[in-house]
Amino acid sequence: MKILLVSGSSRANSQSLKVTKWLESQLQKLGADSEIIDLQSVNLPLVHEDIWDDIANLPVAKNIKKILE
Repeated sequence: MKILLVSGSSRANSQSLKVTKWLESQLQKLGADSEIIDLQSVNLPLVHEDIWDDIANLPVAKNIKKILE
């Protein structure tokens, strides 16, 4: 089983990333396979309200909506 850890801050050198890296080291000591996704390095665009319509029409957004219904 692989464990995905998400560092939920978009700030460089965030406390969230430090905790996530520590947690990954603890999981590795237990023999777990893990990976970190650092939101700061993902380069997510800032979301402005005027683009919500465009986002809602993306295929991935439609698929997520179907799952949540």
